[in-house]
Amino acid sequence: MDIAQPSQAASHNQEDFSSHQLAQFESIANSFRKSQKKQIEYLLAMLEAGQQLRDVSDYDGERLEAWLRTQLGVAEDEARIIARCPPDVLAHRSILEAGNQTVATIHAIISSDERTRSECYIRIKRKDRVDVGVVEEIKQAHALKTIPAEELERTERSKEFDRAATEFGAASLARLEHLTERLLGVFDSTFSTPGEEEAWSRDAKHPLRKDAAKALKMFEALFGTNHAPRDRASATASQGIAIASLAYTWHTLRDLATGAFGDGAELGQGNVFRSRPRKCLEFLAGRRHSAISHSEALGPFPYLRGIPSFVDIDAGVGGTALGLEAAGFKAAGIWVSQQASQKALWRNRPSWSPKWYLPKNGFLTFARDLSRLKRRQAVDLVTSGLPWDYYSPKKYHEASASRAFKKSVLAVRILRPKVFVFETDLPSPDHVVAKPFEDAGYDVRWHSVDVSSLGLAQAKSRSVMIGARDGHLDGFVLPVVDPPHTRTLAETIGDLVGGSDEHGKRLSDEAPCPDDLAKWTHLCSERIPLAPSLPKYHGRKKSRDWRACGIDISEYTSRPPLPKELKSPGCFRLTIRMLGRIQGFPDKWHLVASPIDAHQVGNAFPPPAAKMLGLAIHSALTGAAFDYQNAARGRSLLHYFAREIRPACGPEWPTKSASWFLSDPKIAFAKTGGTLHRKRVHYQGMSTSDHPPSLDQSSVYLDDEDRTDL
Repeated sequence: MDIAQPSQAASHNQEDFSSHQLAQFESIANSFRKSQKKQIEYLLAMLEAGQQLRDVSDYDGERLEAWLRTQLGVAEDEARIIARCPPDVLAHRSILEAGNQTVATIHAIISSDERTRSECYIRIKRKDRVDVGVVEEIKQAHALKTIPAEELERTERSKEFDRAATEFGAASLARLEHLTERLLGVFDSTFSTPGEEEAWSRDAKHPLRKDAAKALKMFEALFGTNHAPRDRASATASQGIAIASLAYTWHTLRDLATGAFGDGAELGQGNVFRSRPRKCLEFLAGRRHSAISHSEALGPFPYLRGIPSFVDIDAGVGGTALGLEAAGFKAAGIWVSQQASQKALWRNRPSWSPKWYLPKNGFLTFARDLSRLKRRQAVDLVTSGLPWDYYSPKKYHEASASRAFKKSVLAVRILRPKVFVFETDLPSPDHVVAKPFEDAGYDVRWHSVDVSSLGLAQAKSRSVMIGARDGHLDGFVLPVVDPPHTRTLAETIGDLVGGSDEHGKRLSDEAPCPDDLAKWTHLCSERIPLAPSLPKYHGRKKSRDWRACGIDISEYTSRPPLPKELKSPGCFRLTIRMLGRIQGFPDKWHLVASPIDAHQVGNAFPPPAAKMLGLAIHSALTGAAFDYQNAARGRSLLHYFAREIRPACGPEWPTKSASWFLSDPKIAFAKTGGTLHRKRVHYQGMSTSDHPPSLDQSSVYLDDEDRTDL
């Protein structure tokens, strides 16, 4: 569930009313809200009655709709909604009643497809804003993934031709199509009759040239002369398939009118029926919906044009920072509070140049570093990889927790980011915590991230506090992954429990008994598929819950489980790699088997969850549209090759570009264009020298794990 404070801009200005007027206003507003609530209750009651009528009779939707109109006098639109209401709407009646939707929104939900309704239920349950416009946006986003390529072509051609017909009249367009039909016949005759092609190129009065000149004049009157050059016409497919087709058609008519084909006219190697010019004429005559192939319509892979920056003021082992980098952000500054964390990050990400913040020096050095960064560049997002409660509720750690909170407030006040994100253990809004940020001009909201739907084997949701200034997150919506991508605890760490790594290499000479391993796998796949809450650094450990999973959470170890530890009622301890897997850290991310690192891994914000949250913030800041289903599907955050940033630090594994997760409006052509997997991915924030020497500087090719099954 999302718990959000209403924006101050949404509330009425109390200064505009006297105290008496304000009381009247509130009274009328409350009455209005109650009436809206009653409308929803009455509508849902009628929907339930309609369902009961269908159950006790053999009426289908059409007959029931007619009966409601004729026998009960129900209005046509309302009768259609009642008679054709899907069963899942009534199954989610409690969610709809608890939300603040209008009757028009309920109608829009009922009239939408199953996937759209499912996403709407999730958003309403989280208390996101859902109105008629939002339902339509969700519907269109889902339609892009299912619409056939031919339907997309037809729609785009109709849009361009209808625009011309509206501006210049349908009669003009009909005359052009009729002339093009005649031109097609002359075209076929000219290029299939010996000697005619030569006559066409020499004789200015040849019928093909004359008809083409007439068609060109009419075409330019309807569609203008501002079209892309022939060698760049295909690139305009990103603006619209019909736009690229019109550009090619314009060049074709000019060629036919002058008696010579220009370079790149694609004449089909002597086969007139396969040539580009004939396809263009068929497109103009209305025989086909596009003059370009599906592979051309597919175009290059979309890529991000803006790279927001972020600062992590307490990165820990880098979980949040890694996720934000995978979401297309670039690190502007990384600080850690322990020297061991700095060494670990230098090994994993030397390009971040992590700094060690010394708490004993107070905030002076930290504030000075932030001020220098502020003068050097603007920062879009501020976060903390470790939550404030990492420093424990125990009395002798309260000072550390308070210091972590004050450090967050200080960073926001100095850097003035557009957005900040901090993990908190607060399940509901705390105005005392929010006040310092609100005083700095930020609108503060609380959200709950269900990490189990993102492929993490964890039962606990994560609470985050998100703030934004100047309305930067007015369009922010937490990603909806429906159906959820789930992984069980056995799927996540099963190979490590069995004594092997991700490549199948044995980690121990003592192999566990297959029966014991199978029993544990069944336990953590069927009975307890998700891991309990990971223990806080100084907090209470849920030892009983972990023992039910066959795991001793009191300490961590550096070796795989021994065979005797897998025998019932034994318990084994987690390794740092198992803990990293549960938290979503890539296997290539180096983790040190030390108590400090183990607790920082266990208390980190999971990188996959940070990636999804970062994509939603990226979308709100830049307007980029992401395919969250695709983003949640990929389990690996890192590329299959490494790059060398500093020779003394060793190789660095870069994150995969967030461009791969952009919503692709041309996805329909991927199935029919002969290119099932477009593999070009543009790097974000990398210089030319950052690319491996064996790869093209503008693109890299993804391995099989990256490819999305289209």
